[in-house]
Amino acid sequence: MKWKTLLFGLVLVGCSSQITATLSDDVASWQRYGEQRASDGHIVQSEQKLVMHSLSGVVTAEQYLAYLDGYQVGKEKYCAQSASMLGRIGKPYRGICDDINPFFRSDYNNARREW
Repeated sequence: MKWKTLLFGLVLVGCSSQITATLSDDVASWQRYGEQRASDGHIVQSEQKLVMHSLSGVVTAEQYLAYLDGYQVGKEKYCAQSASMLGRIGKPYRGICDDINPFFRSDYNNARREW
């Protein structure tokens, strides 16, 4: 019986980790969110897509600009890493560095093929 309780608890924890984070209305949280998304290699989101992450259901121009500022910081960090290493460890590449470094994708793909 105890193992059923443990299994049920693990299922609940697993489901809860898939819930999308909701952002408060302060500009700093939007900036951190943008930086985190880019640091994880995600492509930039539109204002319309970001509405679902807002507590108020609205994204102001100031919040979106903060998101874009943070995204740029995270993108620079992400694109400064070794594309070959990213490919070797099997992390996905979604193309966010193509405009900064035209060789990033090819270096990544070559490393993926090697490993």
